[in-house]
Amino acid sequence: MEQQEHRTPVLRVRALPTSTNAYGRVQAGWLMSQIDMAGSLDAERLSAGR
Repeated sequence: MEQQEHRTPVLRVRALPTSTNAYGRVQAGWLMSQIDMAGSLDAERLSAGR
């Protein structure tokens, strides 16, 4: 098994009660928007903001 490098999270957020459904689970749309935001932050970092 290959060793993985130590990674740090790109984005850390806490879901507010308005982002959850009646069962207390995070809504899929909110989760996808957070994934999109983290991807764009990482891409901006790799491209040096160009």
